[in-house]
Amino acid sequence: MTRRFWFILVFALAAAGCGSHHKAAPPPPPTRADFVRRANGVCKTYDAKFNRLAQPQTLAEIGPYVDRASALIAAELRKLRAVEPPPAFAVRYRTFLGAGMQELQLTRRLSKAAKAGNAASVRGLISKGQRMDAHANALARGMGLRVCAQTPSSD
Repeated sequence: MTRRFWFILVFALAAAGCGSHHKAAPPPPPTRADFVRRANGVCKTYDAKFNRLAQPQTLAEIGPYVDRASALIAAELRKLRAVEPPPAFAVRYRTFLGAGMQELQLTRRLSKAAKAGNAASVRGLISKGQRMDAHANALARGMGLRVCAQTPSSD
C-alpha cells in the first residue's frame, strides 16, 4: 500500500510540475500557411452551410432567411476568432473580424425591415451589405484568405 501511495505521489508531483520553476516557452506564432489553412477551412465549412439555405423568393421569406444566415455568420465569426493570425496580419485580421461583426449587425436590421414589410429599407440594407461584404472580401484577399473572400456558392 505504501509503495502505491509513493508512486501516485511522485507521479502527481511530476505531472503538476512541483519542484520545477521553469516557465514553458510560449508557443511560436502561427505561420502564414497555417493561418490561411485554418481560416479558409472555417470559411469553407460555413460556405457549405450557407449554400444549403433555401433562397428567399418573396419579401416575407427574407426575414426568416436572414435570421438563419445571421446564426451561421455569428457561429463562423466565433470560429474565426479562435484562429490566431501571424503577427504581420494581426491588425488586418482584427479589422476583418470587425467588418464581419458590422455585417452581422446589419443582417439583424435587414431581418427587422423585411419582417416589417419595408421593401425600400430592405433594398437599401442589401446594397449597404454588398458594399460591406466587398470591403471584408478585400481584407481577406489581402491576407490570402481566398475562400473567406468569396461569397458562398461562388467557387
